[in-house]
Amino acid sequence: MFDRSLNSGIAIGLQDTSGQLLTIFTAVMSHKALMAFSLGLNIAQSELNIRSFVISNIVFSLAGPIGIVIGIGISDLPPSLVSDICNSVLQGKIH
Repeated sequence: MFDRSLNSGIAIGLQDTSGQLLTIFTAVMSHKALMAFSLGLNIAQSELNIRSFVISNIVFSLAGPIGIVIGIGISDLPPSLVSDICNSVLQGKIH
């Protein structure tokens, strides 16, 4: 789940316009709510100790914001071929 949350955060951080940001943010938050529910069910059904429970929740909660910071950092790179390639690969689109 960490990689999905990180990738979702990167997608949010890479958006150029407020319209794109709002669309992606809404989709990601809807998806993240379902993932959180699933994570909660899995934790409730398992017999994790309190330490593992807290660590899994912290990792899940921080993955999105870390991804957003990475995405913003990539989008703030000076215009270059490397910047365009990173942005295109992470968003899956061609400029």
